[in-house]
Amino acid sequence: MFLVFVALAQGEAHGSPIQPDIRRLVQQPQGPPPRFEPARAGWNGPESGLATGGTTRELMQAAQLRAVRRTLALAVTPDPKALMAIFLMIVLLRRLRKMREPAAPATRPAEALRPEYQVPQAA
Repeated sequence: MFLVFVALAQGEAHGSPIQPDIRRLVQQPQGPPPRFEPARAGWNGPESGLATGGTTRELMQAAQLRAVRRTLALAVTPDPKALMAIFLMIVLLRRLRKMREPAAPATRPAEALRPEYQVPQAA
């Protein structure tokens, strides 16, 4: 997906500079300033005691599980360089075998199917 983005982003991008119109900006009516509500922490006594996100032990177990999964994913993913090396070795060994073995003479199909021994013929 990233390679597709990089391929499509090779074109040039043109942007026109924005020239603000000062007169129009001055003539626009100013609205009332935004009103922000004050924070409510501590107004009605203490907020709920503990966050309901789980205990420290549960969080540690979840982090350990994520680390194990990440490690397994890295171990299972094959190395592209090693795959390419194996593929090239297969191709090279096949070519070497073809170069060593002499080409077999082309025979006719009937001669290839005929047995080497003589079968007695009936009179």
